[in-house]
Amino acid sequence: MSKPIRVLALSPIPEEGAGCRFRIAQFIPYLESVGISVTLNSLFTPEFFRRVGKRFEERMRGYQAIDAQTKAKGKSKVKLNLTT
Repeated sequence: MSKPIRVLALSPIPEEGAGCRFRIAQFIPYLESVGISVTLNSLFTPEFFRRVGKRFEERMRGYQAIDAQTKAKGKSKVKLNLTT
């Protein structure tokens, strides 16, 4: 009998983050279905991730407002597209 395969997946962001879901979490059900045990741990807590994400979104809205004002005045030399 062979030893079971166990994997520890480390992510800088918790599973709530799209990067973690895209790169790691989507594969866990398949890996477990073929007998590989997966433990997913993140370096940051979900609370910390929400706080940082909220600040990032607020900052991006500010850049979007500045970009819109600059374009309205016709002074934009660099075109920024920060909308998602």
